[in-house]
Amino acid sequence: MLAPSFDLDRLTEILDARLRSVLRQHVSRVSHGLLSITLAVPQLLSRRLPILGEGSVYWAMPGSQDYRLGVGRAVTVKGHGERRFEQLERGFSALRRGWTRLDPDGTGLDGQAFLGFSFCSDEGAQTDCDGTSNAHISVPTLLLERRGGLCGLTFSHQWGRHDDPDEVRRRWLQVALVMISGITEASRPAPRGQPLHLERTQTVPSDAEWLARVGEALSAIRSGALEKVVLTRRIRVAGSRALHPRRLLEWLDEHYPNCTQFAYGGEGYTLVGASPERLVSLAGSRVVSDAVASTAVRDPDQQADTHVGESLLASAKARHEHQLVVNDIVEALQPLCRALDVPTQPSLLRLPTLQHLWSPVQGEIKPGVSLLQLIGRLHPTPAVGGAPRRAALSWLTEHGEQRGWYTGALGWVAPDGGGVAAVVLRCAVLKGCAADLFAGAGIVADSDPGTELAETELKFQTMLDALARA
Repeated sequence: MLAPSFDLDRLTEILDARLRSVLRQHVSRVSHGLLSITLAVPQLLSRRLPILGEGSVYWAMPGSQDYRLGVGRAVTVKGHGERRFEQLERGFSALRRGWTRLDPDGTGLDGQAFLGFSFCSDEGAQTDCDGTSNAHISVPTLLLERRGGLCGLTFSHQWGRHDDPDEVRRRWLQVALVMISGITEASRPAPRGQPLHLERTQTVPSDAEWLARVGEALSAIRSGALEKVVLTRRIRVAGSRALHPRRLLEWLDEHYPNCTQFAYGGEGYTLVGASPERLVSLAGSRVVSDAVASTAVRDPDQQADTHVGESLLASAKARHEHQLVVNDIVEALQPLCRALDVPTQPSLLRLPTLQHLWSPVQGEIKPGVSLLQLIGRLHPTPAVGGAPRRAALSWLTEHGEQRGWYTGALGWVAPDGGGVAAVVLRCAVLKGCAADLFAGAGIVADSDPGTELAETELKFQTMLDALARA
């Protein structure tokens, strides 16, 4: 929330003077490479955001008071194909070696890069966020971070030998002024009217086609070719007025504070979501990956809700599906870890409308292991792909599964190689008055096609409710 004494003109003057001073002291020693300068600012960032334009990235964990908003791209590393994570690792390692980071106010906020990738390594450009790659790491031109009571602005520029420090500083201030002015405007609560009526205009594949695909998947499982495969659906809905990403994020912040919230501004669209599933996080030597699988609806009656959760925990089908995910994560992490802590029993991950089986797998990494190496080993887990992994991915490709960034991941990576990536779930792609929503279901031997179809409808409902009320 904005500080009571906040004054836009005064803050701009302070930032201008501080940037002049820091550049005067340091820029002569930076002839090339990436330069980042972090300055302390008032508490600017909360749930109310400016308009998210192309190239903007938002990532937040409201329950931890951790908010990050990036605008523009100072430098981008791209990857594509089966070796995309290795390409990102090489490119980011080279970037880190030439990255000068200055923190003259002692904020402890050391600059970040945003990370994103699609589900599949070789999907065409029609599903890419930037049109040329399906995996990238991008250092924003301006990064606004709020962690608890600490708030900072990081200005970044890929320095060239002939760059003019005054021109760079002016461009930085222009971007900052637009961002901060937008936050000031957004801090005024939007009027809440009646829930928006949304009309479903498209379902891909159709219900009949999807049920038939489930039947084919069950045949493959019965033949022994697969143990599990995750099938997805996409629906398009349209409203009578434009759908606002920032209002949607406000609603998600209020109702899903313990989920990772994200937004990515593309050309003519914004991807927005609230994910309950962490693919992986790395802080120091500590790694954590969430095994999340199997779904049941929440019940407003507390006693009935408890019974639903207990039934999910006792379900042989649900436990089998969940254990496939746990086993895959353990197998992926073991070569990179000195020790692993694996829960012997799953817990319940309770969200406002759904609950899942959940096992956080934790461990100590070996020296030199990075977030990107962990991602390369883990993605995609059976929670979003299937098992065995290669067989499931081949089957999905053969059967025309197209997802784009749904069940890929978004997150951030730190200069020290740590960071976090959340699976892109419970999301919508907003385009004016229309939105594309995505949902999936894991198919195992005991799956009932009709029940799995109903599960996808329950998952759609999270974003449908959010869009109607935002």
